[in-house]
Amino acid sequence: MSAVLLNQSISLVGSGELGLTHHLDAHVYLFSSGDEYALVDSGAGVEMDDLLANIHGVIGRSGTLRYVLLTHCHGDHAGGVARIHSEFPAAVILASEFEARLLAEGSEFELGLTQAKYAGTYPPDYIFRHTPGARAAGHQEIFELGSLCIQALYTPGHTKGSVCYLVQGDYPTLFSGDTVFWGGLIQLMNTPGSEMADYRASAQLLAALDAEALLPGHGLCVLRHARAHLEKMGEYFRRSGPPPMPAKVEKIVPRAAERKAV
Repeated sequence: MSAVLLNQSISLVGSGELGLTHHLDAHVYLFSSGDEYALVDSGAGVEMDDLLANIHGVIGRSGTLRYVLLTHCHGDHAGGVARIHSEFPAAVILASEFEARLLAEGSEFELGLTQAKYAGTYPPDYIFRHTPGARAAGHQEIFELGSLCIQALYTPGHTKGSVCYLVQGDYPTLFSGDTVFWGGLIQLMNTPGSEMADYRASAQLLAALDAEALLPGHGLCVLRHARAHLEKMGEYFRRSGPPPMPAKVEKIVPRAAERKAV
């Protein structure tokens, strides 16, 4: 399986939902400016050969992976960081200060794995492989990637340390992790650090952004007019009831023989 090209500089290199990589993986994006690349999230860290092959296939021999941008440290987004770091040791891992600590030493309860394993979202034997040394990105801090500017925006709500990354340029793109999805939907959870009050403040911040593309951790991507989806999120939070969330459906887990045949 190969990466999905979203535009000339952004590729979807991992996704369990689309069958690109292991079924536990959230969407994993790779974008570039010239020969410099940044990876957004890292998948769950299970059976990573397909994900790594897709990354190498896009970067090629002359490219450099400069950043790994973590939106938060739930397993489907950050479980693969340890393997990515061993494959690309020069890449700087960016996260909020709170999530950087979880990446280095967070307990299963802090990482939301206790509830997720109980619910069957992850198998009982799933192991989150910790990775120390992530660089804590400050709120609104800007990082350069070739001619692009990447702004880290603290957006707690889904988790206490969630970060969205706004890539500024001719095609402003927001990588939103699990903070906001197509249609302005959110993902509030019964896990540590997931708080409605935090989400409300984050919604106000995001609704004011001028983004053309919205690339979330799950579900549909928005490639044009993303601001309308962010404004819809803000509208939901101005109402008295809780904002809507994506429908909860059971994951479809392929049998081992089917996974090997792909």
